Amino acid sequence: MSPSAESVIAASNAWSWVPDDAVSVETGDYLLVRYPDYFPHPLELIRFNPAGPVEDAMAAVLDRARQFALPALHWTVRLDSPAGVPELLEARGATVALSLDVLALGLSADNAGCQAPSAAGVELRWRTDIATAGDAAALDAAVFGGSMPPEDRLAKNAARDSATVASGEGGMLVAYADGVAVGTGGVTMADEVARLWGGGVAEKARRRGVYRAILAARLAYGASHGATMALVKGKIETSGPILRRAGFAAYGRERIYRVPLSLSGPTRPTRRPAATHLPQRAFRVPSNRTGQSAYQSQFVLFCLLIGPPPAALERRLDRASAYQPAFWAANTGKDQRAEPLDRAATKRIRMSLYEHDSLGMV
Repeated sequence: MSPSAESVIAASNAWSWVPDDAVSVETGDYLLVRYPDYFPHPLELIRFNPAGPVEDAMAAVLDRARQFALPALHWTVRLDSPAGVPELLEARGATVALSLDVLALGLSADNAGCQAPSAAGVELRWRTDIATAGDAAALDAAVFGGSMPPEDRLAKNAARDSATVASGEGGMLVAYADGVAVGTGGVTMADEVARLWGGGVAEKARRRGVYRAILAARLAYGASHGATMALVKGKIETSGPILRRAGFAAYGRERIYRVPLSLSGPTRPTRRPAATHLPQRAFRVPSNRTGQSAYQSQFVLFCLLIGPPPAALERRLDRASAYQPAFWAANTGKDQRAEPLDRAATKRIRMSLYEHDSLGMV
């Protein structure tokens, strides 16, 4: 019997995982996780359910995420995420890093999907010793990204799975072909739901039934420990089609966005309003974003603050403005450097430089 959409969506939204060597920041609005550096995505936002305005809560998440001093945050937009979150993320420069189908299958003790298909030469082992844990970690890094965890973490993973597999809570399976690890897949029991995760196969071993063998073994384990539903979030390009052929149905789609943390907000240019007490000129300064322009801008700011004497302004603008004859003539009425500046010409230059945003002043 197929599970209801409501039960699948509820089970999917309830699924989150924080390893014991991670740092989590949890509030009523969100759950932010800083994973160890060996994970492919060290910083992830895995829950976002703000009680107040979405934009304010998003700004709070990004402010907190920047405190970890990482270049990007991976933000999971789940089935229960508020409307408009993707658009707000994209306005901040986010791009879709991964799309996942939420798939489910009804399970029973005699479920036909639990029968393992033939996969010649494939052996399955639970990750209950350090050697198998090391093989699983190396394969995961090759398939999903990231790097090898330290030796003590491998030992903890093996010890944990030794206990949880025997108690019916689940663990990770590793597939071997000719003595070489070629595939992995995990299962975790949550009430009557068998959560399937970490399913991957080495590229050289694909199309040999390895994924289907790991899938069938996990379904059998779940059904034998009382699961009535198998739940998995599969990549739409790879595991998704295999899971559909195995009888799973899609109930929605989640997307993971990569959000650059160098941006403080939507990528819209901001401008300071022009000073209304200064006359507006039709003259446009030629665009030249060089070191001269930076030098000129710094000097003009100094002029605006304390107002240098005409002779000092004339000397300092010798390098900064001489390359713009049109600017000089339009604002002084003189032939570039032919005549000395008077106070009125000085004032016109000062106001014109202040008004032109091509110099970076407004």
